[in-house]
Amino acid sequence: MSLVLACHGVCVDVEGMLAWARALSEREGEGLQPLGAARGGGAGGQGQGVALALHPAGEPLRLVLAADGTLTGWLSAASAGPGYHQFACEVLAQLKQRFAPDLLVRDDTGYFARRDRAELEAAVRAWRVQAGRRALATLRRTRHHVLFGLPEGSQAREPGAGPRILTALGAFDARSWERALAEVEAGRELHRHFAWWNPGKDAWYWRNLALAYLTVRHRAGEQARRRRLARAALAARTARGLDPEVPLPEAQLARAYEELGREAEALPHLRAACAAAPAHRELRHWLVRLLERLGRQAEAAAELENLAERRPRDSALAYEAAVRLIELDEHARALRLLERAARLAPRRARYQGELAVALAGLGRYHEALAALERALELDPHNPVGWGNRAALLEALGRHDEAAAARRRAAELGG
Repeated sequence: MSLVLACHGVCVDVEGMLAWARALSEREGEGLQPLGAARGGGAGGQGQGVALALHPAGEPLRLVLAADGTLTGWLSAASAGPGYHQFACEVLAQLKQRFAPDLLVRDDTGYFARRDRAELEAAVRAWRVQAGRRALATLRRTRHHVLFGLPEGSQAREPGAGPRILTALGAFDARSWERALAEVEAGRELHRHFAWWNPGKDAWYWRNLALAYLTVRHRAGEQARRRRLARAALAARTARGLDPEVPLPEAQLARAYEELGREAEALPHLRAACAAAPAHRELRHWLVRLLERLGRQAEAAAELENLAERRPRDSALAYEAAVRLIELDEHARALRLLERAARLAPRRARYQGELAVALAGLGRYHEALAALERALELDPHNPVGWGNRAALLEALGRHDEAAAARRRAAELGG
């Protein structure tokens, strides 16, 4: 089953129609694109073809103008949802009214003639379930990704690991796709499963538009990429303005803002992504790096400390958080983490060495020296360790031993 809009007529104002199409396409989507091979040139022969990219998740409206002004066009609108189909019908109605009074439109759903929204929604849902089942069956037979409902010539970004069904609203494994199909068939939460469901452009429309811009790539190049990211950010702000509770692709938006060089605006989205997955190590490390680039070292250290508390068996994470706390002179907080790290991994010389630094920062020189001795037993050729030993021995009044430690550090290149 296919849901296709096709049109045929004579355009009485070719230049006016092209200017209108260009303005419409630039306002709504990716702009006019030349067609690789124009079809349906009409009586005037092979035509000049253009595509109006009106939505990142919807097939473009392809138009071919023959030399005699004969206009033909076609569009498959079902994948983006009934809202896109309805919008495409409105575009064709405007085209007919302004430029081609004799335009004939064939619409498999009957919406262009009858304007029955319920009939259109039923047709689109039936198409989605039938085509979606074929995609699911293909996924179960293959180890590769399956494209579903993506416009011709587009690519999906960041599909994820393992075989997935790739759509404009993300990647689905077999189980999640089966659940989505069941919801569509039952008519539940349809706004979650179509890139454009509500013609009123409510919060979910803008949320899905943002996600489509982040997921679907039509054109390559730095300028096109930045334009998509900027449009995604604007759509996400619009969605959140309409409904503060609408779920957004927070991590993807944070990445988009970073790529646009707007790191301060990335921060709230990344914080939201971390709040949704508080023990997610990669997200937390990303947040730490972002905070450090923004000059917010104390917050960065606190984030790592919090993650270390959530993963109490991770000695490397405890050590990493402690190092940042020591840089902020937070020796007491660092000490607690380093004691844990040293207990979990007693053969790590650097853990013992940093434990000595934290103890020394608290004025506990005898304990610091004992920790440093353990570190040097594990790594006797560390010049930094010998230099720290010299400093501790000086603080304890053991000057001759301190001098010998300094000489040893110098021999080792410290």
